[in-house]
Amino acid sequence: MSQPDGISSYVNAAGKLLYVSPGEGDGRIRPDDVNLEIEALIEDGLTDAFEGEKTFSYGSNDAGGAVFSDADPWQEDATLYIYDQAGFGNKGDFDVENDDELFATLKHGANKDDGFYYDEVRSKDLEEEYGNVSKFDSAILAEGRLKTLKDMNDPKTGDLYMMGTRDFSFFDAKGETLYHTGNMLEEIAASLNHYDDGRSDDKGTEPEHTVSFSMTDKKGNNERDLVAVGLERALDQSSTAYGSLPAGSIIPVFDVTDLKDVKHLATFWSPNSWSPEGIYYVQEADHKGAPLVASEMSGSVSTFPVSYSDLF
Repeated sequence: MSQPDGISSYVNAAGKLLYVSPGEGDGRIRPDDVNLEIEALIEDGLTDAFEGEKTFSYGSNDAGGAVFSDADPWQEDATLYIYDQAGFGNKGDFDVENDDELFATLKHGANKDDGFYYDEVRSKDLEEEYGNVSKFDSAILAEGRLKTLKDMNDPKTGDLYMMGTRDFSFFDAKGETLYHTGNMLEEIAASLNHYDDGRSDDKGTEPEHTVSFSMTDKKGNNERDLVAVGLERALDQSSTAYGSLPAGSIIPVFDVTDLKDVKHLATFWSPNSWSPEGIYYVQEADHKGAPLVASEMSGSVSTFPVSYSDLF
């Protein structure tokens, strides 16, 4: 899972505390333009050329003599200082070689060789990157938009690598992953003609928020654990409620009582809402209630009354 966006928790029938979170993003991708190039510092006369490794330091402190200073990429109100000597920066030291390209932040330090971020290349640019692309999938090359990981792809074998699916995942109280949905959300959206939206080749349905709740039958028996998930990037391809733009929201509901046998029970649908952003479940009784769904682009709130008998 990557880039979790929100989290909800519940105690299942076995009395165990579980967490569920949607994976909104498609990975942590390093910008093509890194913010610290040692060779450029040497060419500009800011530091001397050297052989092998040299220890630099970084910090938020202006100790004088910094070879690099700029707004921190993740904290624009803070300044990142780089020194070509150990011990000057108040955040720590790091070793570099004279041809290193790095992405440096106050929070994570200076990372090179994609130890933290990955370079990306779209499939339309693979030939420019590697030259011979005959081993790569021709359909992916023709489609052109898929983001791949530049330093993991192998043109000799034809292996292409990309970030994982957008899904939602379950964790126990120790943070261990118990289940994730894989491409189930894309399959559901496609079956309802809510996929894809022109960017879903590398973005998926973008699960934006989940809510967990439980229901029993009218007699208070057969309790089931349920999860509803809003899909921000799953629009009705046959609808143009907003002019030329597709609209419509879908909210799949799952029975997650047994994480070894997760079931898709139903999908709530709102034809005039667009891009669900938040979900809240209002319980009316043990056997019924209503998810409230706030949609970002349409500026609307949808209500979906549902009872145990509707689902089971």
